[in-house]
Amino acid sequence: MYFDNDIIAAQATPPGESAIAIVRMSGAGSMKVLRKCILDFSGSISPRRTALVRLGDEKGEIDQAVVIYYQSPKSYTGEDLIEVHCHGGEYIAGRVLNLLFEKGARPAEPGEFTFRAFLNGKMDLTEAEAVADIIAAESEAGRRNALMQLYGGLTETIKGIREDILNVLAEVEAEIEFPEDEPVEIDYSGWKSRLLKAGERVRKIIEIGELGKPVREGFRVTIAGPPNSGKSTLLNALLGEDRAIVHPAAGTTRDVLRESTQIGGIKVWLNDTAGLRERAEEVEAEGIERARKEMTTSDLVVYLFDLGIGLNEENARDYYHKKHILAGNKVDLYSDGEVKCDIKISALRGDGLEELKGMVVERALGGRLESGVIANERHLKLLRRADDCIMEAVKSVESERETEIIALEMREALNALGNIIGEGVTEEVLEKIFSRFCIGK
Repeated sequence: MYFDNDIIAAQATPPGESAIAIVRMSGAGSMKVLRKCILDFSGSISPRRTALVRLGDEKGEIDQAVVIYYQSPKSYTGEDLIEVHCHGGEYIAGRVLNLLFEKGARPAEPGEFTFRAFLNGKMDLTEAEAVADIIAAESEAGRRNALMQLYGGLTETIKGIREDILNVLAEVEAEIEFPEDEPVEIDYSGWKSRLLKAGERVRKIIEIGELGKPVREGFRVTIAGPPNSGKSTLLNALLGEDRAIVHPAAGTTRDVLRESTQIGGIKVWLNDTAGLRERAEEVEAEGIERARKEMTTSDLVVYLFDLGIGLNEENARDYYHKKHILAGNKVDLYSDGEVKCDIKISALRGDGLEELKGMVVERALGGRLESGVIANERHLKLLRRADDCIMEAVKSVESERETEIIALEMREALNALGNIIGEGVTEEVLEKIFSRFCIGK
């Protein structure tokens, strides 16, 4: 259905009670459909001007609304697009939407408005994906990255790399055109140097994408440690609210408590777990087993221990195999201890918490994340494919193989890079990408 030319309509605002709801309609003939829905209105509706109208049918008036007409091609979709600003509430918006359906529109598929914007050249595929990322952003870093991608940050980089490869390809193909009996000095060394530089640029995007996964997907942190070390207190302190029960009795936490927050602009999932010890009754033992599982699947373990008690070999077995921050708690009570750890904090009083947050962000981003758009998994897969093809072309150049083979490998790299921005992408891939959008966008 994404590839037909029907008039589509959907509610653009979330369902529920509100002052105003917005219903969108796009496609050639949208104004004719709107005219059929307007009662007693003989005036003109000019592009990019508001018009107050009464909407209804032969049964009577449904609502008084403000409509805005965006004439093709100067609209979000590149088609004639109309926004109906009616009174909020599911019932009124639903009636308006059904009226549009009765007069000739059909329900829009998820992301179909943005899909049409892509088809009509209003944005490329990476920019269209960025629209969905902005809507789904759950952290400041995620929002910034999506906005950078929407403004063409990734597109311009990809186009620049493709341009470099195309320039080499043009020279390679020019060599193919020369007759075999005409001697030509082939610049294998120059081709190799330029292809290697293109490959380096591709790998830099891959590196940023892999290091920046926490920005897109969130970072999972498990707070673990012995009973009564202050894990639940630390969770509450990092969240800024009381979510976990804190009690002086050991073994209060029996299950994994999972909450999310932002630390340094990154979405972080925090897991509070049962205290780790060898001997425990049956229910507590189950909680300890779940805690150990969380430690193995999380991105980082903050292993918390009581500075007044210290660490022993049993503690070391719990964290040494995992990427971790070893944090000594209750520094407000035991400030003079010589216990070695990564950081000393007071979860109760807040000492060292900002430094701990900084350490979490550093672990999340590897401390090496440079500026640039963070590619998603689809992009990374295609970038790896492009890198492989570029390196195959380099090997062929080094071996001074036939120029036809070198050109073929370079075209494969260009195809992979083109797929990132939407060139040569199959209908199946496009429908998969746009199906994750919300309806009305």
